[in-house]
Amino acid sequence: MMDLPLILSGPIVRRVEETSAYLWIALSEKYRLNAKVYSIEINPETGKYDYQPISIQSDAQIFRLGKKVYVYLIKIQPNSKILPSQTLLGYNIELKKGKRSYDLSDFGLLSPTHPASICYGNLQYPTFFIPARDQTNILYGSCRKLHGIGKDALSLGDEKLQEYYFQLEKRPNALFLTGDQIYADDVPAPVAPFLSALGNQLIGKEEPLKELCKAFNSKSLQTALSQVNGRKELIKKYCQFTSRKADNHLMTLGEYAAMYIMNWNPEIWELANKAGYLKDFDDYLVDDEIYIDSDKEQPPKEYGRKINIIRKEFNQQQKDMERFQQYLPKVRRLLANIPIYMIFDDHDVTDDWNITKEWQEKVASSPLGNHVIANALTAYWAFQGWGNNPDAFPLSFFTKIGNYTKRLKIHTLAYTEWLQTILTFRSWSYVAPTNPRSLILDTRTQRAYPAERTYVIGNVLKQRTNGPNLIRKKEWNHLSELLFSSGWQTQTPLVIISATPLYGVHLIESFLKNFILPLTNILPSLQKSLDLEWWKFNGRGFSFFHQQIAEWNPSNCIILSGDAHMASSIAVEVYFQQQKKRSLHQFTSSPIKNQSFDGLSGMALKSILHFRKSSTKQQKMSRYCGNDYVIHEKEASASFLWKEIISHQVLANGSMIDTKNNLGWLVFNKDSFRHSFLKK
Repeated sequence: MMDLPLILSGPIVRRVEETSAYLWIALSEKYRLNAKVYSIEINPETGKYDYQPISIQSDAQIFRLGKKVYVYLIKIQPNSKILPSQTLLGYNIELKKGKRSYDLSDFGLLSPTHPASICYGNLQYPTFFIPARDQTNILYGSCRKLHGIGKDALSLGDEKLQEYYFQLEKRPNALFLTGDQIYADDVPAPVAPFLSALGNQLIGKEEPLKELCKAFNSKSLQTALSQVNGRKELIKKYCQFTSRKADNHLMTLGEYAAMYIMNWNPEIWELANKAGYLKDFDDYLVDDEIYIDSDKEQPPKEYGRKINIIRKEFNQQQKDMERFQQYLPKVRRLLANIPIYMIFDDHDVTDDWNITKEWQEKVASSPLGNHVIANALTAYWAFQGWGNNPDAFPLSFFTKIGNYTKRLKIHTLAYTEWLQTILTFRSWSYVAPTNPRSLILDTRTQRAYPAERTYVIGNVLKQRTNGPNLIRKKEWNHLSELLFSSGWQTQTPLVIISATPLYGVHLIESFLKNFILPLTNILPSLQKSLDLEWWKFNGRGFSFFHQQIAEWNPSNCIILSGDAHMASSIAVEVYFQQQKKRSLHQFTSSPIKNQSFDGLSGMALKSILHFRKSSTKQQKMSRYCGNDYVIHEKEASASFLWKEIISHQVLANGSMIDTKNNLGWLVFNKDSFRHSFLKK
């Protein structure tokens, strides 16, 4: 057994508003937790910081996810009813059990000279603040992978806080992580054995996968399941998943929890090294711990070539993970000093999650597929979802999730209720208490799948609604209730967070829509292989969005998104029949650490952009949606539901996109705003 650290992950600042603030932390043992909060000011006489305790009530809610993983959400409420705004607030957490008592300083987290410090400058504590009502500085981004290429852009957010930690008018006061905080399907081979070992120790029991899938009683499948790179075909056949990089796909609740911890805590990497889990490729090969898919009759030369290809990929993943570890202390410090709001996208569960009705139905018919998705969502709730809007989760939710996680037994009422509760939960969307308010959309579990398909008129393929509605029509009513109950008012600014961009790069999207999407009627697998699920591919769903924005009538509407593995900035003018123009702005920041368009793929992307741009005379694109919900990429020549003029802003690199790792930075000041991308 490994000697787990007491603090598995955190502390992380979660939802913060005037009346309350939440701190999140995960421990390997059960303790009583209490928070202390201080207002921090500079003494004009000494030039040093003064720390004044704030009278608060501290309530720590605990959820036991496993034998060695206790997740805490600490609610802080000021006895004066309101936390001071535009004031730097420091915090500490006390941990008590019997005669044992600790606080964050006992772990080196509050010492400026300690490599694990989560404090900026000479401050004694990690900090956050509540901004004045007329300003907000938002950081946002998506797509962060252990073995992603390039620098971890979250470290750039840490650098901004380091620069402005006491300049509250410039300091970022909210961080939105807009999807793919973990990659459950695309797991690097060098760390896969450790994730399984850590997951087993965290939960303390083996999950009954063999009872869910009788085929796993086969010795050969048991071997493949435990080997590095051995899960791809098992995931495809027995879960009905369609990820193209599922060699080491997460399956158990413990593995999902372990992945979050490895994404956020540098100490776990030290543990993995110390315990001897991060071995070299040849060590796994000699010990027969790596899966090699090869024909036994294959000539030795061909077998050797295959081994070399796998070894090369393994070694590259090791190098990319070393860079990930290099920036992890900075990432941990950032997460401890800024309110964070998160939402899932597909990789937090599995690639292609709910991409089509067919996908959804196939997985729903698989007991093992359902089980893995439930594991993913349970871990998402514990590590991400709970702190977004704690009031969204009733006592019955905790009870039914906890009744199962205590015993991990299937074919029981507790198991059935767990599946039903987590798989049908419908309140993942929420409003973050930023100024202006931010509405975060669940674009994965609230989808609708219209029946209309591409069809032929003469020799022309006419596109109707080949993609899903990412938000079903009736869900917009729920979102309206959330928005107005948050105190938001019409004719004031609004920020919308959509993991999937509403507007992609139209030169690329048009190419896919006009030349590739029609082929999905002949080759349905293309829709999954190219992730053709964007808002643009469903005129009905896009119309629901426009109708809702018109009804809400914000003075400014800013859309923040990710997913696309490229940064872009888009301005849109929207017109309805006999209505005045409405302006929208969309900023897409992706990836944080997962550059995808290098080498040949980057050249191909640039070639598409160059070809499409040179063949398009106009700098702006016009399109309209007819009464039949078909979107036409031209000026409206007939009656329409809505029409748009879309234009791309040129970025700092001189292009309409940037494929390097980046982090978005949006600054609001009253009714004006400015936007930029942080990158190196």
